[in-house]
Amino acid sequence: MLFLLHGTDTTKARAKANVLVDSLLAKKPDAALVKVDDEMFDASHIPEWTTAQGLFEQKFIVFFDKVLLNKDAKETIIGALKEIESSDNVFVMLEESLDKKTLTKLEKHAQKVQEFGTKESAPKESFNAFALTDALGKRDKKQLWVLYQKALMHGLVPEELHGTLFWQVKSMILARTSRSADEAGLKPFVYNKAKGFAGNYSEGELENLSKGLVKVYHESRRGEGEFGVKLEMWVLSV
Repeated sequence: MLFLLHGTDTTKARAKANVLVDSLLAKKPDAALVKVDDEMFDASHIPEWTTAQGLFEQKFIVFFDKVLLNKDAKETIIGALKEIESSDNVFVMLEESLDKKTLTKLEKHAQKVQEFGTKESAPKESFNAFALTDALGKRDKKQLWVLYQKALMHGLVPEELHGTLFWQVKSMILARTSRSADEAGLKPFVYNKAKGFAGNYSEGELENLSKGLVKVYHESRRGEGEFGVKLEMWVLSV
């Protein structure tokens, strides 16, 4: 799976890339994060990063940081795009300027592409994705759906929103089944808020919410529907 973020507004592109990586790590806590720039790139690692992993084998989130500045890296990655696209591991690519030919090839194999141009044309960054967590906690389906649509309009990708929602569900489960913030492994403010929200759901309902989000991820990876559509259906099921 490949996510491409590129454009001349490097500050916003990098900020978005970091948010995406953090979201992916939240969903894949057992994955190893590998950061590679143009000087560190080693073509010999591509087979290891792209090979489909088994249940108990190492998972990777590979962050390519302007790696295409390296001509050899560019040639290798372009040649491995099919393997990168079909890999169970996740690749996040951050680039500044891309020629049309290269961009076209990357767009063909990327799960999501975001371009960050000038400040006037860059995607809006004012929307706080965590606004969705309050609506989810309050079990306000209508507000949750409205905020989900607003998030997409502001340039947030469904994968980011999935990570945010999964974090909230996990926090409610931990708060419900723990006697303190320390036992839950949460900060006191997060714990108390999640504890209150958890009262709006039964234990079984929280488990079903969690299973539903996992199902969204795996079914979309198997090609059984588009990620954003499946996540919206989950939102409407709350």
